[in-house]
Amino acid sequence: MKYVCLLMQWGIYVVAFALVTTSTRCAENGTESVKVSADVAGRFLRQAPDAWARYVEKFNGFEITVRGEEVLYSRSQERRVWSCRTTIGNHGTRLLQEELPSEGGQKDLTLDGHNPKYRFQLRRPHGRAKWHISGLERAGGMREDVAKNTHLARDTNIGGLRVFGRSTIPNLVDEPSFRIRRASIGRLDGQETVAVDFECKSGTKYESTIRGTFVFDPKHAWLLRKADFEMQQSLEPHRAHFYLDNVIEERADGVPFVTQETTKVCLEDGSLIREETRVFEARPINTAEDIFTLSHFGFREPDFHSSSKTRLWSLLLGSVLLVLFVAVFVWRRKAFSMASS
Repeated sequence: MKYVCLLMQWGIYVVAFALVTTSTRCAENGTESVKVSADVAGRFLRQAPDAWARYVEKFNGFEITVRGEEVLYSRSQERRVWSCRTTIGNHGTRLLQEELPSEGGQKDLTLDGHNPKYRFQLRRPHGRAKWHISGLERAGGMREDVAKNTHLARDTNIGGLRVFGRSTIPNLVDEPSFRIRRASIGRLDGQETVAVDFECKSGTKYESTIRGTFVFDPKHAWLLRKADFEMQQSLEPHRAHFYLDNVIEERADGVPFVTQETTKVCLEDGSLIREETRVFEARPINTAEDIFTLSHFGFREPDFHSSSKTRLWSLLLGSVLLVLFVAVFVWRRKAFSMASS
């Protein structure tokens, strides 16, 4: 019995030693894993934003056509087909974005134009040949910086940087609340990828919380290969889950280019509510600066300087008339008082 107790005691020591050793190794592995994640996250934050900036500049002087097909399962599988053409100026400060007629489409078509002086919108009723002006705003009077707005319209139509709607990855990463929870290196189709688990609270018109995983392709300008994230908007009772998949190829000049983007949106219970596929085509064109102006479409160029002068003279004239009215009113009151006395 004595020897049995001694054996059991020694066994306990051995097991304890093994547990301590294993715990130490797990802690070391955990620390190493955290360090690797931090290194990968640091690499992403150092390299990706610069790569994105260089990437979009390579589409200046290009015409991009996007053809989309959307199925709304929440509306008895309603199917929508649309297409648009985006023409980007040689320096990226001028842009035209035009809706193209679709098969069986009955809606009015719109065209948005951006240049350093102003932004305009044209509308063409269905079945009509002529455009009419439906919006015009001077660059200095816009609520949003004109260059930022132009770049946003460009970036959302190039492919590879769009998250959803008019939200892009560069803008999301620039959010003060953007936080990387974990980053890791993997492989997809034989290519190195970087997966970034993130969380972000967007402070737009409707506050939203976004969390999930982005998978990037470092070799191809850190473009988005896949995404799996959920979004909770402040005014929505349910969370929406987004699954995004991009097909990345290369242009003839070797520049990476997303040729197809597929997005699926599900509710919390997994039910599919929307599915959209976008197909991108790009070709270089020689763009003259005047095609991004109203005069190119047969309208007079806006004279914002004259409008400002007109408003100033109207204000001065109104002020003079108000002073005269007050003076006449006071004079008549005095005259009435003198007559009464």
